[in-house]
Amino acid sequence: MKAILTQLEKEKLLEQFKKSGKTQAQFAQENGLNVKTLSRWIYKWHHQTKTASEVKFVEIKTTAVTPINDIRVKKSGRLYSLLV
Repeated sequence: MKAILTQLEKEKLLEQFKKSGKTQAQFAQENGLNVKTLSRWIYKWHHQTKTASEVKFVEIKTTAVTPINDIRVKKSGRLYSLLV
């Protein structure tokens, strides 16, 4: 009968695997896990960790914008002025 592990138990095993320096096959065998199951956990764990660490928010402070801005564009030597 297969043991059902909680998310916390899986995460502890994944941390142990990361520190062990062993191959997935070695670690799985020593801990009574199916190597494919361990591989799937590692994939999901890595993806979740990577995604979470990539998301960063930066506060951007802006100045007041006037309703009319003069934008000048130079094209082929001619200067165009756009009022936005």
